[in-house]
Amino acid sequence: MVPGTNKNVGEVIQDLDVVGGNIYEKGALFSTWAMSSAIIADATTQLHSLNAVVSAGASVAVSILFADLFTGVFHWAVDNYGNKDTPVFGAVIEAFQVHHEKPWTLTYRPFATNAFAISLSVIPLLVVATALGPVANGAMEYGESAAGGAGILGP
Repeated sequence: MVPGTNKNVGEVIQDLDVVGGNIYEKGALFSTWAMSSAIIADATTQLHSLNAVVSAGASVAVSILFADLFTGVFHWAVDNYGNKDTPVFGAVIEAFQVHHEKPWTLTYRPFATNAFAISLSVIPLLVVATALGPVANGAMEYGESAAGGAGILGP
């Protein structure tokens, strides 16, 4: 029993579980969070000047805009084209189309269950990005571009 409660350790841990899902869903979710955190932590060690901070901020803003645009186009495409028998994307298409027929089902599932498919799909990219680090071979260090010239704001 945990002191001050009438619960054992397992029950207390279960009460603290805010993401829900099974062990595979949690594993995918937490591994994406861990690798993303490692990439961000590594990237922040490369910020040695105001130019680098501004360039990184601009990169983050543009990345968010393009990610939002891509997910919007992808969502629109799978909502409107194909069916469960479509090669490669059939399961994704079916899941997307069903959430419009029964949208409340998303609210009954745990966060880890809802995020599992996207977490699983980005793990290979995060593994490569984590292995390479944000600054492959020192390029872009101190505001230099990957081509070796000055960064966005100059030297």
